[in-house]
Amino acid sequence: MLGIDFFVGTAAEAVAHMSKHGGLVVAPAAPSFIALQDDPDYRRAIADADLAIADSGWAVLFWRLLRHEKLTRVSGLALFKALLETADAQTPRNLFFILPSEKAKIKTLEFARTSV
Repeated sequence: MLGIDFFVGTAAEAVAHMSKHGGLVVAPAAPSFIALQDDPDYRRAIADADLAIADSGWAVLFWRLLRHEKLTRVSGLALFKALLETADAQTPRNLFFILPSEKAKIKTLEFARTSV
């Protein structure tokens, strides 16, 4: 859909895949679908990601309508929690996050510290 090949599986399976292969994980949702239409650089970055999860009920619905395939919504929070449970997450500087703001960075770090 829109050049995005969504991962089909659970949050734990997505983490296992990325632990084995590495790469960039994206979770496009409604606002980014709008940006995909007008921003070719953003569209290419999302389409070229190594793994895209459907963290959007809208994406799941349209996948089913357009591809006639079942796609399970994978919550970004569930993915993050599954990632924090791995040995990889315990190694300093082993993970790299791109967050939209300083506020998001602080919240992510606080959540990670209290969830381990």
